[in-house]
Amino acid sequence: MKTKLLKQIPLTHPRCKINDPGLNSVGTGMFHFKNGGIKIPPTPFIKGGLILLIFLTCSRILGVTNYVSLSGTHTSPYDTWAKAANDIQSAVDAADPDNVVLVADGTYNLAAGIKILTNIVIKSVNGSAVAIVDGGNAVRCFMLNGGNVVINGFTIRNGKTTNNGGGINASFSRPKILNCTISGNEAEVGGGIICLMSGIVSNCIITGNSSLVGGGMVFYYGSDVYDCIISNNIATAAAESMGGGVLFLVGGNIKGSIIVDNYALRIGGGVVFTSNGSMEDCIVSGNSSLDSAGGVYLNDGAIILRSTVSGNDSMKGGGIYCSGSSTVRDCFINGGNSAGQDGGGIYCGNLAKIMDSVITGNSAGNGGGMKSPMPISE
Repeated sequence: MKTKLLKQIPLTHPRCKINDPGLNSVGTGMFHFKNGGIKIPPTPFIKGGLILLIFLTCSRILGVTNYVSLSGTHTSPYDTWAKAANDIQSAVDAADPDNVVLVADGTYNLAAGIKILTNIVIKSVNGSAVAIVDGGNAVRCFMLNGGNVVINGFTIRNGKTTNNGGGINASFSRPKILNCTISGNEAEVGGGIICLMSGIVSNCIITGNSSLVGGGMVFYYGSDVYDCIISNNIATAAAESMGGGVLFLVGGNIKGSIIVDNYALRIGGGVVFTSNGSMEDCIVSGNSSLDSAGGVYLNDGAIILRSTVSGNDSMKGGGIYCSGSSTVRDCFINGGNSAGQDGGGIYCGNLAKIMDSVITGNSAGNGGGMKSPMPISE
């Protein structure tokens, strides 16, 4: 029985690779995916109808785009600019896994938070300055409940919730947050972002967010923050406020970032590592807390490398507070860190290691440069 040729489709797409392009018929063996292409065993059996299947399979690999524009006709499945959805949630709901939701310029005011349950990419056309998601100080902006979601190129602002993650809550997702501005969001924990699993935040501005704990961002397990500006975030809980800028609970890394003018009522105005984790090649300046660690709090294996810590303030450890077996290496602790009581530059426990660092121009009631209750490794 012959298979009807439904449509002649050229097999020239760069993602479609057939092991013998000269074949007039192809076999019934299993498809093999390798390096993004398709290999088909050359057992002649099925004629041209399989061409359509190959085309559809390649389309699936590449994913489909769903469009969002305030000027679209809002016609599902929103697969052209003319038929674009007028809101992001509708396009997200129409998207299959691995689709791209492409968003035109505009301010998208939310009546309810955007919920995402699968692997998709949400990307603006022209970047965060002109693509704005606004929670109106009434709803959280994004709730990520599954998959590996990418959010690229938005201002995410004025999200608000009485629990976690005012801007973005990544409860069961490993997200990538790229090229975004996260501003003016409010929550109980993680004013701007909370991520319960490992995620990536890169080339973002995190500013003006607030919460009881972790004013700017909170990460539970092993997330990475690269090349960000984290500023003017606050954590205000009277008993347990930590991490005005960023709170890393278990592991996590921050690299090449500027952490400036953040505040925590108790511990760690700038960045807090409660267990392991690392800071590399960062600038930490102008942060403050009332209790300890105006700039950076390190604990249980956490390390800070090749960073400049200046102009921070607290009662203990104006610049850095080292607890447990933490390490400061190749850093400049200078430029006016101050402590009302102990350790203007660094306050550290007896297991801490301070190595190959410059500590100068700091002040405190006791130990302007460094204060420790016990001898430490230097």
